[in-house]
Amino acid sequence: MFCSLKFFLLSILVGFYTSSFQKVFYNYDNAKLIQDSAFVPENGNYVFRNVATGEVIQHDRRNGVPNIYTGKTKFRRGGKGQFSQLALQPHKTGTKWISIRTPQTQGTKCISAQWGYHTDGGADHAGTLYECAVDPLDLKATLEKTKQWWLLMPSETATKLKVGSASGKAGGQELKDVKIGKELLVSQISKDKKNWKSFLPYWNTKTNRMEPLPAWKYTKRQVINEPTELSHDAISTHEVDQVIEKLKATTNIIKRSTHLAHHHRYRPTSKHSKLRKSPSKRLGPFYVVAVDHLYDMETRVWSSQSHKTVGNQLSLMMKNLDPNDKTQQWYLERE
Repeated sequence: MFCSLKFFLLSILVGFYTSSFQKVFYNYDNAKLIQDSAFVPENGNYVFRNVATGEVIQHDRRNGVPNIYTGKTKFRRGGKGQFSQLALQPHKTGTKWISIRTPQTQGTKCISAQWGYHTDGGADHAGTLYECAVDPLDLKATLEKTKQWWLLMPSETATKLKVGSASGKAGGQELKDVKIGKELLVSQISKDKKNWKSFLPYWNTKTNRMEPLPAWKYTKRQVINEPTELSHDAISTHEVDQVIEKLKATTNIIKRSTHLAHHHRYRPTSKHSKLRKSPSKRLGPFYVVAVDHLYDMETRVWSSQSHKTVGNQLSLMMKNLDPNDKTQQWYLERE
């Protein structure tokens, strides 16, 4: 009876702890291509106009909360306090990351990627307005800094990416399935460092700074993903205890999910280190790509839709990048 109960508890734990890994992907090749091609704008105010709908992004403060959404009218300042301008500021420090914020002199908010476990098994589901923690950096803020950095990727780059289906079930290189028997088995995936011709930047949350680190050694990583069977006759009470302890240890992987591929160095070249300029007031089209979870999950981008989020805020809906979806593409109009 006791063993049956422990086995039942183990089954629940396995399902709980491993469900989070079903959405872990090795998205490094895409991340490299996205960051190499990303456009770095000049500091200033811009209007984001959707390629498919022609609507522009607007923001206001109604019902006591900051809102951001799309609408047909471009406001310099609307009668109800609507604005269409957004201020873009490059982060620099060897990256092409930018922060995007409301340009008001008071009550400035930054667009932040908001995570939700209800979205595709766990993903950034919205670009929402939040207190700025970057550019300049607010090291006392608890918000993960990568949530407020974005990349402007030219639309033509999307056709070169390895993207999954609309449901987000197959993007990048998915972790291998493993089975659990007498011992806890894990999937260990290694890559030769020679495959990395260049490296990628990452934000170290422990030191609160951008740090160039060598390519991450996958062999040091242990991941459990989608166990397919449990051996009843192979599991004793002692072995169950051992397995549970190992499963508990894997929760650290979930907490560090934003760090999966952050151990890469970025060496900017002269080709990409200069800001691109255009004589036209309209730039693009671009995808607005989240830096948050860029390395370890499917590429998430802004869409033309909006929805209610935490605090009853109206926020931009984020989706998996689709190279054929023009509602995910934006023109930038300089103000």
